[in-house]
Amino acid sequence: MDQIDRMFVRPDGAPGELGADLMERHGHAMALEAIARLGLKANDEVIEIGFGPGFALEALARVVTQGHLTGVDPSAMMHRRAGVRNAKAIHRLTLVEGLAGALPFARASFDAALAIDNLHFWPDSIVGLSELRRVLRMGAPFLCAFTPPLGGTRAGLTDLFTQADWTDVALTGSAAGFTVIGRNPRDD
Repeated sequence: MDQIDRMFVRPDGAPGELGADLMERHGHAMALEAIARLGLKANDEVIEIGFGPGFALEALARVVTQGHLTGVDPSAMMHRRAGVRNAKAIHRLTLVEGLAGALPFARASFDAALAIDNLHFWPDSIVGLSELRRVLRMGAPFLCAFTPPLGGTRAGLTDLFTQADWTDVALTGSAAGFTVIGRNPRDD
């Protein structure tokens, strides 16, 4: 596993701790912006892919006060850090070790989905985007956010979402970074 993988893809050891520190230092503004763009309700069921150190889950818990939050991340280190950070909300939070391309949830389980600074690390983006469509309810949004210097590139993102059968795809930039959002067109 190379240094980038150990820092950001499946963080572990000293490189993982450094990567998590960088995520915490640079990701808050984009996380708050992304959550605001989702238009969540207090009782929503929300899934975050690649939750890292858990700061977006912490912000989600302030918005989704009566629903349930689910985080999926492949790193045991990030599970530990996110669990500690979100100890007060743990009764409304489920952390699952896994990847976007193989989600262990029933069809139409969630009202919204979020991923911050990790789509470009997914082994197969189309498979992951299709899995998210499967677990989201009809009309539910998936918002993917990118924070320079941690995030990927804008190039081809809207085409990627369209290729994976998302509708109402929109790319938006801001001082914090950029987001792409799409809606699940149907309940497959």
